[in-house]
Amino acid sequence: MTTPNKLASIKNLAAELDQDFMSARLVPGLTSGLVVGLVEVIIAISFATLIFAGELSSFLPNGIGFALIGAIITGVVVALMTSLPGTVSGIQDAPAAILAVMSAAIVTSMPSDASGLETFITIVVAIALTTILCGIFMLGAPKKRAAAATLFHQFPYSSKRS
Repeated sequence: MTTPNKLASIKNLAAELDQDFMSARLVPGLTSGLVVGLVEVIIAISFATLIFAGELSSFLPNGIGFALIGAIITGVVVALMTSLPGTVSGIQDAPAAILAVMSAAIVTSMPSDASGLETFITIVVAIALTTILCGIFMLGAPKKRAAAATLFHQFPYSSKRS
């Protein structure tokens, strides 16, 4: 059921999009979006190659598809739902490296009679469960005041005093 607040939010989003399409920022915005999109495609392909390497290389096209779909969903959701205009999101390298290690561990721990497809499905399910659990934790973190445990400093800093 649509509440009045959600309906007002949707109307505000539509008005903002209409205003953006009529502004002088349209061409620079589309250009920067195209560049960011191309970079995300390259990053998604490289991360999928990292995760689905070795014995899983025959499933690399499927892995690239999953990575691209994930990057698209993330980008669209953040672009439409953020309260900070101009926010760009993308898939990150640190989780991709962790998922690659997890993938390699699953490959080595699978029974010797397991088919490549069974191994691939196991890895995809493990990645999906990991993603869902991380999402649940991040959504619940502010309510439990656990966000401080997940802080990440984007820029290097020095503890040296002047």
